[in-house]
Amino acid sequence: MIYKLVPFSPSLFEVQVEVETKGNELLLTYQVQGPLKKLLLPKLNSSTSFKDELWKHSCLEFFIKKENSPEYTEFNFSPSGDYAIYHFDNYRERNFYFKNSVCPEIQSSLANSLFELKAKIPLMKGEMSLTAVIEDIDQSISYFALAHKKERPDFHDPASFIVNLN
Repeated sequence: MIYKLVPFSPSLFEVQVEVETKGNELLLTYQVQGPLKKLLLPKLNSSTSFKDELWKHSCLEFFIKKENSPEYTEFNFSPSGDYAIYHFDNYRERNFYFKNSVCPEIQSSLANSLFELKAKIPLMKGEMSLTAVIEDIDQSISYFALAHKKERPDFHDPASFIVNLN
């Protein structure tokens, strides 16, 4: 399925995400279109490390929530290849004891008017949300999600987990 993300406020960019399942893997393809000369990105495919606070710059994200549970997991994918994975026991209550054993495969490319990031992670079931943080060269940040339900962008809002991945 392909999902078009909605910007929280007007943006120069458009973001869509294709979600595919292949066996026991989930393939996410994020595409950003617009004036890419204004898109601020780290050096593509330069690292594959866990890094905190990727969401402060251009970052593509995937959230998955267990059905009928407040627990959810957040994946952050940087165009550099860096990633972060967090588990929450409840709304914004991070579980600091969570031990991650997943290292996502991330590959980014930039051509003409399209930036693309592909991420491969283990298949998970539940209610998902797809989001993006896009930074431009003026260091303005645009927030994209499947839906925005609050007065401010809030990717952790349970109301934004609107697609059932089963």
